[in-house]
Amino acid sequence: MVIPSRRASVWVKVFSKDGLVDVDSEHVEVMTLPSLPALSLRHSYARSLLVAWTSPADSSVNRHRFQYLPEGKSRWRSLDTEMTSPDHTYLANLTQLLPATHYLFRIQVVYTHTLHNYSWPSEPLFNYSTLSEIPGPPGQVMRQQVGGLPLGSGLKVWWKQAKANGAPIIAYTLQAAPYHPHHTPTAEHTTRAPNTTFTTVYNGSGESQRGECGRLGEEKGV
Repeated sequence: MVIPSRRASVWVKVFSKDGLVDVDSEHVEVMTLPSLPALSLRHSYARSLLVAWTSPADSSVNRHRFQYLPEGKSRWRSLDTEMTSPDHTYLANLTQLLPATHYLFRIQVVYTHTLHNYSWPSEPLFNYSTLSEIPGPPGQVMRQQVGGLPLGSGLKVWWKQAKANGAPIIAYTLQAAPYHPHHTPTAEHTTRAPNTTFTTVYNGSGESQRGECGRLGEEKGV
């Protein structure tokens, strides 16, 4: 096992065909590369992530860049390369991401005394997830009166499914309120107009887009 930041001697040993004679090459001293500080997640949102990395204090890194990819993909995406100052915290603000999605991160560096890119870690260890976004609005309620006593007391309603935006929708609630010609009964207006109350006429699975309701306040199966 190779230990970071350690000096070692390296040589080649050659054996004869019968294995009775061996010869060594000249020894060469090498220095293993230092380990790198870990990445950290500063903030997580539905469509963005803020990731931080603090460079080594020994000036061993000359330049660096952040790399990331959605979990399950194979092609890494790279941010711009930056010159690296010792013991400085760099931030990567990734935007236009997908909600409720895991992203793998790594850092690619060029050490001060080499000309080669080195990606760390080789096996992705840093896995950060975006948050779920608020679902989109469902479609307008469509309705049809159905049979019942008294006539027209039943109502069949349906609506277009809402966009989930990441996390699955687990339930729909159909609500009703007395009609006012000059007042739209929204949640915001409810606090301003105490006389406007909502009645839940259907609670159902997020997979449902159709309900059958009886008189206001009664709940029917889907």
